Amino acid sequence: MERYLTIKIDLEYPEEAKFAIDAAAEAYSDFKREQSVRRFVENGCTPEDAEKIAKFIQFLDQCFSEHNERVLRKASESDGG
Repeated sequence: MERYLTIKIDLEYPEEAKFAIDAAAEAYSDFKREQSVRRFVENGCTPEDAEKIAKFIQFLDQCFSEHNERVLRKASESDGG
């Protein structure tokens, strides 16, 4: 199943744009978690264990994303841009 998401952003209101992007990212993250749960159950996990594993993977993914964002911001600041 494929889902498409279109976000229209008015660049005159960057805070609203950030909110829209964050909401879209969260929805995508939840979708990926649901897909993972489904796959784990198909491969023999209980639904409860599958949900716990998928939530942990989602947590790790968020940690890595935040870490990468900080590293990129720091690199950008040191480059003067």
